[in-house]
Amino acid sequence: MPLDQSGATVEPIVRTSVEPPTGESTTPSRLDNGHLPAGTEPQSSRPYGSVWRFAVGEQLAWLDSLIGKRADPPPRTVVEAIAEARHAVTAGRDHTLQRAMAWWSGWDAERAWRSLHAAEVELVTSSADLAARLPGIEHQVARECPPADPRLRALEAVRKKVQDDPRASMQDDDRVTVAEAMRAAFAAADDALTGVRNLRNRMLVFGTMLGALNLLLAIFAAVWPGWVPLCGERACPSGPGTAPAGADVVTVQMFGGLGALLAVVILLVHSKPGLLTYQLPGYLSFVKITLGSTLAVVGVLGLIAADVEVVIGSQAALLVAALVFGYAQQVATRFLDDYAEQLVGKAKTGADVSRAGRT
Repeated sequence: MPLDQSGATVEPIVRTSVEPPTGESTTPSRLDNGHLPAGTEPQSSRPYGSVWRFAVGEQLAWLDSLIGKRADPPPRTVVEAIAEARHAVTAGRDHTLQRAMAWWSGWDAERAWRSLHAAEVELVTSSADLAARLPGIEHQVARECPPADPRLRALEAVRKKVQDDPRASMQDDDRVTVAEAMRAAFAAADDALTGVRNLRNRMLVFGTMLGALNLLLAIFAAVWPGWVPLCGERACPSGPGTAPAGADVVTVQMFGGLGALLAVVILLVHSKPGLLTYQLPGYLSFVKITLGSTLAVVGVLGLIAADVEVVIGSQAALLVAALVFGYAQQVATRFLDDYAEQLVGKAKTGADVSRAGRT
């Protein structure tokens, strides 16, 4: 046994872990505003890097500043909505399958935005300086709601009343009118965000199916070169000979994808960067390239069947034809580009409504 300086025996200190009493949780409790105490967030809930988390985090910081300016505590519904949004931002996914399912369903992102919007409506419409925010709110709500929407008309009437008599105070009915208009704009933006995700998922499925089709076509053509005849009377896509080769289909697919890549460059030039929840240009590019490869094979095969001597008379002519058919997918995907741009524009308006209420 160890001895102290006086020679007395000292009992060894045995360190044991202290278990919490039955029924008590070891998880740190949240503060009244929905935050966890600093440094007590569970390690598994550290956020993964995502663009939308930065935008949501910025919005959370702004809502926190609104709460700090209030003389009275925020409603319980606001606290719960902010806590829900914060939890969605910091939700940890320990397994790849969980992360993939959350990414596919948009559960974390859309839950965060809808919770934020619910909290924002309550905080903004109950703020003392709501009258000063009305012009910006009306402008952004008008972008989302049709002109004949009665909620927009009622919001305009409230704004005119306050503008005509600046000393008039906002009545409860006026605040309800503003809240209903903001909810309408946010609901449209949230629905558009869901539409963007659905479009992204459909484009991913369609592009994957086209990619698999191109791969199978290339494999079959490599094993049985004459299965897809792409040779003219004097040349083939992969060489000057007239005998079908296993590389003919792959060569046409590559040049078709290259032609589609030209359309992708135009798409990327016109796309506007931003902190959007769902980024569509990459998926649009995927669809364009895979569709361009498929159309190139179909187009060159059609020229061979039609026996267009000017086009199929040389290898260079065949490859140029593949390029042209690859770029021609832009005729079909242009409608997809316009639809995607329209959806993204509606989804972005929700963020504009949020900015309209800031001071």
